[in-house]
Amino acid sequence: MVLTLKGAWADGTTHLLFEPIEFLEKLAVLMPRPRINLVIYHGILAPHARARAQAVARGPAPSGGEPPASEVAGDDASARAGEPTGVATPEASLEENRPRRPEKARDWAWADLMRRVFDLDVLQCPRCGGRMFVIATIEAADVLRKILCHLGLPSESPSALPSRSPPSPPDLFPDTPA
Repeated sequence: MVLTLKGAWADGTTHLLFEPIEFLEKLAVLMPRPRINLVIYHGILAPHARARAQAVARGPAPSGGEPPASEVAGDDASARAGEPTGVATPEASLEENRPRRPEKARDWAWADLMRRVFDLDVLQCPRCGGRMFVIATIEAADVLRKILCHLGLPSESPSALPSRSPPSPPDLFPDTPA
């Protein structure tokens, strides 16, 4: 079995010659063992790094101002309004003593990911620099086609290019020496 190297080594070697069993032995060494992590994080992303909590997003997305209405419920809402709170029920005390589940990773919005990864704020208005927001997501094909035609944009997807032929295999035994 002849293996062609991508580039010549320092000593000028361009090909390696292996017996079939020897070649399989070399390949077997490169295969990872079963149930072994192939991605290992170092530095701040390592599992026990001190500053990992600041680097990895966990918990609910930060909100500007007050918590959502779903978090303000029952006795909490009356306490905020200055009204006396009711008597705690046994169910409420059981829930307070129950251990909390670990927080799951935050579900990032598309625009937040674009801003975090590419430093590109897609919700910034190109004209005035103000903040834009998503009003609706349109997924119905007929509605999309109607809107695109009204705007004078192509409404049909481009046709696929024809497939190309596979590359020709390299000549493993050329007539001229390398």
